Amino acid sequence: EFLNNPLRYTMADLKSNPTYQAIKELSLALIYLTRFGNRGDETLRTSWIGYDREIIHDLIEEEMLRGRSRYQTTLSDEGIEKAQQILKKYKIPDWE
Repeated sequence: EFLNNPLRYTMADLKSNPTYQAIKELSLALIYLTRFGNRGDETLRTSWIGYDREIIHDLIEEEMLRGRSRYQTTLSDEGIEKAQQILKKYKIPDWE
């Protein structure tokens, strides 16, 4: 019912919805998989963002991401660790 009429629900309802949680989790995994280095950064933490703004905001609040510019965001150590756990959960191979 939630997806059929999302306007009837509050943001708190949305954020507690399992579908929203799955989208957030998989967005973090995609941010991790599409990361790249930036200006000599050897750790590959930067990613282009084209994801839902609320999801990005939540990931920043949860300290999975460290801020964002208009087009990019940077993964935190915690975000990298969590993304790697998500990949293992779904049996998705990491980049070698």
